[in-house]
Amino acid sequence: MSSSTPKRSKKDISCCATCGRSLLKERHIRCLKCSHYAQCLQCLSVAAESHHHSFSHNFFVIEPKPGPIYCQGWDAHDEILLLFGIKMLGIGNWNDISHFMRTKTAADIEAHYTAIYIKSPTAPYPVSQILPAIPKPHPPPFDTRPVESCPSEAHEKHMLEKNKKEKTIPAEFNGFMPYRHEFEIDFNNDAESLVARIEFRDDEDTQQTFYSKISALMTYNAQLAERKFRTAVIEDWNIHYKEVKFTARNEKDIDPRFLNGFSPAEREIDSKIISIAPYLGYKKTEHLANCLHQQLKYAEMIAQRQQWQLNGIKSHTEGTLFSSLQKYIKDGKLPQSEIDNWNEQIEKYKRSTEILVSKNDEFLIDQELQLCMKEKIHPQLYMSLKCLLLREAAFRRVRKKDAIVMDPNHTNKISKVYDLLVSLGFIKC
Repeated sequence: MSSSTPKRSKKDISCCATCGRSLLKERHIRCLKCSHYAQCLQCLSVAAESHHHSFSHNFFVIEPKPGPIYCQGWDAHDEILLLFGIKMLGIGNWNDISHFMRTKTAADIEAHYTAIYIKSPTAPYPVSQILPAIPKPHPPPFDTRPVESCPSEAHEKHMLEKNKKEKTIPAEFNGFMPYRHEFEIDFNNDAESLVARIEFRDDEDTQQTFYSKISALMTYNAQLAERKFRTAVIEDWNIHYKEVKFTARNEKDIDPRFLNGFSPAEREIDSKIISIAPYLGYKKTEHLANCLHQQLKYAEMIAQRQQWQLNGIKSHTEGTLFSSLQKYIKDGKLPQSEIDNWNEQIEKYKRSTEILVSKNDEFLIDQELQLCMKEKIHPQLYMSLKCLLLREAAFRRVRKKDAIVMDPNHTNKISKVYDLLVSLGFIKC
């Protein structure tokens, strides 16, 4: 019979080769010379040997495998790697944390962190008992493989879809990403350099360096707030989708007429209120601009009517004719080239006044026709005022002051009609 003992299998490594005790939960040694030979520290301390293993053999120490502390299937080593990965890579970056741990999938990590730390009754701390293994979540009903992202308006794919070869709007020049509400080229694009190398160290920072780092962080936060504010203004005014045109200096710029001002006076108003436009918002600024434009038109209209009155004009038709004459006059004279245009305007004016009276001239006598022509009273209005005065005169005595108050909107015209009717004997004063 051979005196050699049979070779130990891999399963026997979990037990001490000398005393046979279990080595699963305690520190032990492995022999470098003897294959699959494990021994507990107690046997090693008394130099216990077997016929094929000598105490002088080199060995290495095996640490006990940590058991679960919060959940079955996750030992202490896994929990430490998870928390360290979250600290370094950020919560939610489950794929990166999975590559870092190498033992768990991204779905397993997310389900474990949510169940143990987020939904714990003692959150953010886990409960002080070992929970059963968390079931793996079902795979999503869609393809989760990564695809190429084309968020920017300036991407070649989007340019081809719009059948454009060159960039023409700010969204394309600055790489606007509508779903992210960001630009590839941001305001103060190098602002991140302020905080790129900031690191707080208790053993190195002095009070002065600490406050300087805090100041840099506050400056960077101000830059981020300014970016957000400017992006909100750009989206509110839709500036990033306005076509870029060439200016007088052959420079590319967008059309500044956001507030619909076309005349020089309206453009001047727009230039004054545009500085407060980002703080008012698009709708309020547009309403303010429209009100100011309308006020300007009213002021110009009042000044025009006052000028007409100073020149003895009594009707809007005469005023329009007078304004046309002012446009034709240059250096106090009517140029020879504008005489034909002016004569054409006069003919139109004459035809309009003749048509005005001829519509109901068969119902009027000569004196009434002359009054309508002279005072520019429409025949239908004359007939209405005449009917009103005659009806009142049939029941009572009508004086001139009584006639004037009958129609406050046409006091001057009803006064002229009253005088004519008295002179013709239709009314007794």
